[in-house]
Amino acid sequence: MPIFKARKLCPEAIILRPNMSKYKKVSYEIRDLMKELTPLVEPISLDEAFLDLSGTFKLHQKIPAVLLAELVNKIKKYVGINVSVGLSYNKYLAKVCSDLDKPKGFSVIGQEESKDFLSNKPVSLLWGVGKKFTNKLNSDGIINIGQIQKIEIKELVKRYGIIGLHIYQLSNGKDSRSIRSNRPIKSISHETTFTKNIKNRKKLENILSDLSRRVAFRAKKNGLGGKTINLKLKTKNFKSISRSKTINNPTQLERKIYKIAKDLLTNIKDNEEYRLIGVGISELVDENFCDLDNLIDTNENNEKKLDQAINSLRDKFGSNIINHGKNYE
Repeated sequence: MPIFKARKLCPEAIILRPNMSKYKKVSYEIRDLMKELTPLVEPISLDEAFLDLSGTFKLHQKIPAVLLAELVNKIKKYVGINVSVGLSYNKYLAKVCSDLDKPKGFSVIGQEESKDFLSNKPVSLLWGVGKKFTNKLNSDGIINIGQIQKIEIKELVKRYGIIGLHIYQLSNGKDSRSIRSNRPIKSISHETTFTKNIKNRKKLENILSDLSRRVAFRAKKNGLGGKTINLKLKTKNFKSISRSKTINNPTQLERKIYKIAKDLLTNIKDNEEYRLIGVGISELVDENFCDLDNLIDTNENNEKKLDQAINSLRDKFGSNIINHGKNYE
């Protein structure tokens, strides 16, 4: 629920700021416990991941259900939080299982009962079927998954194209996606949602500066840089605004990311209140191809040296030991 709606419903509510650094720390702790069971762990977000346990009996001498029950207990004991688990023979059904009995459920769907289990569920339960396509299916008289199970695959493809094949497979409990433990990073970004809408441009720039620092830090940790700098805003009315700029010399420099993002922000109209701002880099490349020495612009070379010096100090004394001035140009 959006914050502004929560405030209307409960004006006396105490709203706490999100603590992303804490969430990430806990997420990595849980991920380490997962990797004790299998190296095939595919994180989907901070609070969700797929595990492939198909080859673990030989190693642990325990069936997957027992391993997952033990994992739940370990997470509760060492991390202090409850988790929901879904166990099945493919990713789609495992995800469905994990959502059945939150916040601390444990559900299992076997291959033999999968079609019966799905038959009376709404078509919106199918992965990738959003509100618009749900309305389309409903208008065609298809309300639940069992109705899709009864339609020939040729007819579904004829009606809906490639998505027809997709919903046929999922409706019949089929999902060929494998667990990918080393998914390539496509972008690096950070964003923040405000507890109160912000209109002041300087405040937005200050927040943008901090977000740029975080993006640059993650880029360096992963040995990457980006050709495209992206700015994201969301207005008080939940309208999303995106701007981007592609540069010839890919970068991982905090100052450069900030300056480009700030320029993008400058080109967006004033007199608007915003509830979210984010910055990121995409079209990622290896850091060896980033911020190459510029024979013409010596200032850019100096920025690189300054950035390296600041990072050296942060590595030695902590990330908050020194920061760029907010008004640097």
